[in-house]
Amino acid sequence: MMDYPDFTVPGTILIWGANPLRSNADCFQGFWITDAMKRGSQLVVIDPMINWMSAKAAVQIQIRPGTDAAVAMAMNHVIMEEDLYDHDFVEKWCYGFDEWRERCSEWTPEKAAEVAWCDADDIRKAARFIATNGACAAPFGVSNDQKRNGVAAYQSIFNMLAITGNYENPGGNTIAYDPWGTVMSYVAGWDEGVLTPEMKAKRLGDKEFPLHSVGFSALGQPDILMKALETNNPPMRMSFCMGTNPFVNMAPDASRAYHALMNVDFAIACDYRMTPYIAGCVDLVLPIAMNWERNTLRCWFTPMRANRKISTYYEAKSDEEIVVLLGNKMNPEFFQSKGISTDMDMLEYIVQQAPNHTWSFQDLYDGKADGKNYDWPDRPYYQYKTGGLRPDGQPGFATATGRIELWCTMFANLGLEPMPKYEEPAESPVSTPELFEKFPLVLTTGARNFEFFHSEQREQAHMRATYPDPRVRINPEDAKELGVSDNTWVWIEGKRGRCRQRALITEGIMKGVVEADHGWWFPEQDGNAPHLFGAFDSNINNLTENCNPGPYSFGADFRSTLCKIYPCTPENSAVMPGTEVVVNGGFTKNPEYGNPAVAAYGEQQ
Repeated sequence: MMDYPDFTVPGTILIWGANPLRSNADCFQGFWITDAMKRGSQLVVIDPMINWMSAKAAVQIQIRPGTDAAVAMAMNHVIMEEDLYDHDFVEKWCYGFDEWRERCSEWTPEKAAEVAWCDADDIRKAARFIATNGACAAPFGVSNDQKRNGVAAYQSIFNMLAITGNYENPGGNTIAYDPWGTVMSYVAGWDEGVLTPEMKAKRLGDKEFPLHSVGFSALGQPDILMKALETNNPPMRMSFCMGTNPFVNMAPDASRAYHALMNVDFAIACDYRMTPYIAGCVDLVLPIAMNWERNTLRCWFTPMRANRKISTYYEAKSDEEIVVLLGNKMNPEFFQSKGISTDMDMLEYIVQQAPNHTWSFQDLYDGKADGKNYDWPDRPYYQYKTGGLRPDGQPGFATATGRIELWCTMFANLGLEPMPKYEEPAESPVSTPELFEKFPLVLTTGARNFEFFHSEQREQAHMRATYPDPRVRINPEDAKELGVSDNTWVWIEGKRGRCRQRALITEGIMKGVVEADHGWWFPEQDGNAPHLFGAFDSNINNLTENCNPGPYSFGADFRSTLCKIYPCTPENSAVMPGTEVVVNGGFTKNPEYGNPAVAAYGEQQ
């Protein structure tokens, strides 16, 4: 991208709750940020942890997890009150500016600083830097997705980029889409006419969440799915999982998720190795092909690339082959009408559906795309002026008003809050002060490291040699008060359960906050129940909450909950979490644990 003729290095790169060098070290190309820094870009970093990037930042703010929207609204407040916004862009291309200005008026830097445990002057400095230091780019990760107030946080951040004119400009933010307009998202046939209206009506979550009812997501709402698994209403007879390790990595309240998944009559998993989920819940395992054993497309905001299979190992099949085999059994009329009988047919069909495809899949596969097996389409700036962002080809953005909506008309039409509104996390020193007395530390989790990709690579000896055990980062002042020594095993406990990790005492984490590893299991341990490769013993998702999403159905407080920490001893380690969950029925069966609402819900069912 830096070779693109019109590219300009951003004056400022805003990094909010992310660490791109670790989380995007692959083909998402997080390293572009360090290249831009060498060419003059300066950083503004918002994060509870100090990392390499924040240590190099012009402005670095440590905030209490879950308070992102408050800080972002305060930064908007500064930019508007100090008249630092882009008047021309706001007047021509933003909708709802006056309403947004009024909404942010109460969020002074002092108010946000009190909420977020940071300094008001730092908020002012960050806002001024973003508004005045040239173009601002804001790569973002998933941290705000994992907070109940996450939609408001992202709206506030993106509104700030809008009022400073940092959309579709060189060095700013462009609207991301797959090359050629290819549909590679997980829409499961939703827009292909594959599913009948009767089938669509069975999708879970439409009745409870308005955004789902209008097709904002092609997927069933996962919290409603969890309740269906628990209550058998509607009955869930079979599960089919490809490349996932649910209760180790992605499922909050791991104990609850495990028992819900055990209610499925017949479970199938596709994977390349044994995992705790397979060992504990699965009836049939399909061996999956590795990357060099599959033909596929790769195009996530990058060049459209064709990957060629170079070998086949025994009976392992690729995701694409499995989908085609199942599709021809379950919906032969559709697959036959499209001429899809092989993985190559399906990949060609996907490419041919793209409205702006330059080459066929076969051309890419054979390296005929100008002598390459990839194509990087032209991506001009300022497409809102030329009609490149709208299906109708008219100037503007792909919204009902044709403008960037600071006041969202779609949300308003669905009866949802149209503008960001700060809300405290479900568990916090403010919203649950009595719980905070028992669990006086704010817990965040989900940060990535170089050695692993979520729950993957724990079996690789060279990775484990550099990172052998899970770690929880604790401020030295907190560690002293807790009687915790560096590198010792400690219990991390919340109202839903506990897990153990090694203490990493560091000044890099703000006082009153702890940051724990996620995705941990131990392939070298016993895989039989109740051990399941230690899937629950160090699982931070023993503490996170299920079935309490934000009002938009997106976002939950996985990164902002409460806990306490204390040293592990032989006495308090006599019953490990794996036994507690698998043998004893889960933490909610123990009177010392259990969300009362969850326990009552279970009794009602």
